[in-house]
This record gives sequence, C-alpha cells and structure tokens, in this order.
Amino acid sequence: MVLHYRDYGDYEAYTKHQSSKFKRVKNPDKLFTRQYNWLLERIGSFLPFLDGRNALCLGARSGSEVAAFRDLGFKAIGIDLNPGKESDLVIPGDFHDIPFEDGSFDVVYFNSIDHALDVRKISQEIHRVLVPNGQLALEISTKLSRRDAKYFERSGIYESLVWDKTEDVVATFEEFQTEKDLGHTTKRKKEWVGFVLRAKNAPMV
Repeated sequence: MVLHYRDYGDYEAYTKHQSSKFKRVKNPDKLFTRQYNWLLERIGSFLPFLDGRNALCLGARSGSEVAAFRDLGFKAIGIDLNPGKESDLVIPGDFHDIPFEDGSFDVVYFNSIDHALDVRKISQEIHRVLVPNGQLALEISTKLSRRDAKYFERSGIYESLVWDKTEDVVATFEEFQTEKDLGHTTKRKKEWVGFVLRAKNAPMV
C-alpha cells in the first residue's frame, strides 16, 4: 500500500495552502453550476446502494455536492476549510477534525481525498460521526493514480496526496469494509471511480 503525501512541514502550512484554492476561483456561481450538474450524475450512481438519507459532504467547497444530495432527497450539509461566501450548504470545518457529534450521519460523501494530510485520521473521524453500520460513499480520481512524490513539484497544483493504485486508497480506511465497487461514476468522463464502504461496528485501535 503506497500513498505519497506532500511535505508541508507543519499543519499550519497545509491549511493555509488548501484554504487558498477557492480564492483563485474567478466565477464561483459558474463553477457551482458546472460542478452541480456533474455531481448530480456521480452522486446518483451511489443512490441505489445507500441506506440512510442524512449526509455529510467533506471538502465540499461551495456546496455543489450538498445541493445535489438535497435534490436527490437527502438532508445534507458540507464542511470545507474555506467554503467561500456564507450559505446554508457548507460550514467551515476540517475533515481531520469533523465538527459534529458522534453518530450524526447515515452517510458521509468524500471525493476530496487528494487534499488530505492524514487519511487514517480522516477515516477515524468519518467512522466516529457515522451511525453504527453507517456508510462512506468514497469517490476517487483516477487521474491521481500511478503517481509519486515528484508530482508535487509541478506548479499551481493543490493536491496533497497521490497514490500508486486506487486499491491503496480504499485499503487505508481500516474502520470500514467494502460493500460495493461502483466502477466509474459517470459516463461522460472516465475520471472517477466510486466505492460504498460500510462502517465496522467497533472502531479500530
């Protein structure tokens, strides 16, 4: 299992870098609409395999995935280090330290693992905020597979994590077991693959 993390030096440098990404967006409304239409299809591919209807979206940016979940019949909220202008879709929050009580959600949707600093910590936090036997809808970009640490030498990128194989990423979520491998979650661009993971009854220690 091989994951490659960017060397930030300290946590403050990580949060500063990741928070600055949204500031570069010139037209947030246009980006929201474009991402919403795409995410509606992608999230829809998870729908037949999800039990509950109360969802948390991690790294939700301006909230396009939250809007998609709501329009698909879910009660949903998102967190992001920098959610942009105030809205009812996303609140400020770090997915390494999720600002919700234990057992708050049926489903957690996570498609921003490439911006993680510590996947093991995130896995434990997701497990904590899920109800017993809750589900993680995990979506992984295939563009970042077969990469190594040299990728971070490129300018203008915000990824903090790349990996050798998609399976390496899934295996990091030790508090969960794979329930469904969806394959590609969109027909238009073969860029994302999805997995439904079921929380194990007791946290791993």
